[in-house]
Amino acid sequence: MGDDNVASAAKPSWHEREIALALQRLANARAHLATLEAQHEVEPATIAADPADITLAEALQIDIERYTAKAAGRFGGGARAKLDDCRRQQRVVLERLGVATIDELRTRGSAAAAPAVDPTLLDFARRECAEAEKEFLEVAAMVIPEVEPEPEGEDAEVIEAPSTFGDDAHDLDLRIEPSAAS
Repeated sequence: MGDDNVASAAKPSWHEREIALALQRLANARAHLATLEAQHEVEPATIAADPADITLAEALQIDIERYTAKAAGRFGGGARAKLDDCRRQQRVVLERLGVATIDELRTRGSAAAAPAVDPTLLDFARRECAEAEKEFLEVAAMVIPEVEPEPEGEDAEVIEAPSTFGDDAHDLDLRIEPSAAS
């Protein structure tokens, strides 16, 4: 069955396995945190657009279209003033939203308003990294005493117990005989 000359690799102790697992968890947590922080720094955090501003910009666009038609007429002096006022208000709202035109706002939608990295995820990764480091330090600092070898005699310690149990007519034999396997 296999080569008898090949020495089997030393099996790591429980403590060594726990240290390796804790170190692996720590390395994974640090790598994940580094990736998230790099994404957070590279992609600037965007400010979520206020839905009221989006609604206001759309309403102002409707007013602009309505006043444009009226301002083109012969008696459109009042409509021209309202048109200029609506365009000025819309420009302010669009600047606040971070876009130049209403078309850009419509194509952008709400997808660009989401931050690059969810702050909750980033906080979780930081906590996980701190907990993994704490666990590694605890496991590494454990002092595991050496296991004393068991004596190799027949029965190293014999406990005295009554050899029978029950009434005189029906006694049960409770003696334990050492087995050949031990």
